[in-house]
Amino acid sequence: MIHTYIDSIFAKSENRINKESIDSLLYQVEMRTGLPISLDCIYKWVAFLPSKMNKKYSVPNSYFGVFEDGTIKTRGIECRRGDKPPYVKEGQLMIIEILSKMENLSDLNTFLPEVYKYVMNHVRRIKYDKVSNEELIITQRLSKNLEDYKIPSHAAKAGIQLKNNDVDIRAGSKVQFIYVKGKPRVLAWDLVHKTKNYQIDKEYYIYLFENAVKTVLEPFGVEEYFISNLINLDPMKQLSFIEKDLGIRRFSNITNKNYEQLNDLNNSFINL
Repeated sequence: MIHTYIDSIFAKSENRINKESIDSLLYQVEMRTGLPISLDCIYKWVAFLPSKMNKKYSVPNSYFGVFEDGTIKTRGIECRRGDKPPYVKEGQLMIIEILSKMENLSDLNTFLPEVYKYVMNHVRRIKYDKVSNEELIITQRLSKNLEDYKIPSHAAKAGIQLKNNDVDIRAGSKVQFIYVKGKPRVLAWDLVHKTKNYQIDKEYYIYLFENAVKTVLEPFGVEEYFISNLINLDPMKQLSFIEKDLGIRRFSNITNKNYEQLNDLNNSFINL
């Protein structure tokens, strides 16, 4: 067993999984616990995200993986969160889709250049105004009435803008906005068409995307510094930077539990 979450168990097999081995495991679990259990899915590979407080431990509800048939499953990461813009969510999911073609860890170096090329192009899109405003919309729900915020959140600031334009906003309302330069840093989406001379805060959206990239690549041993340089370097320097180094930690030196779980992707993972 490598991971548990509420009513799920993730188990790793040292050999290729077959029906007999699964039935045997299910039978043993039921006999020892007295609880009914069934097979949910078989992963080709799965990555559990480390805790920000202690990277030796994984977060129970944050992981992503690929089933044997190529289907992608994600939990608790940016592409599943409603408070992230489509630009970030779709970008992260595309990275996972590229990596989903891996059969085992030895394929990582084969697909990382494709991932890096995609990341650089995705950043260039927003830098050179190739991203629509619709791709930048943030959607958040207000947790309280506007007057109850001592320090207004970004969503509350957008809510205040809407209220000042005679829109009924209260606790529980969904508010959509985009990040712009200057105070108050946000612009309510419903007011975009009425507003002139605003500037998208491209740097902040790139920062959000950078964090989403780190979420996916760090469990595979890609260094944080490498991801930051990949995204923030001048485009003319990026290719030479990649040619020198793929940014991967040597797995023989890794002690983090999360990396150890990925140490042999030839083995199968099952979710019960």
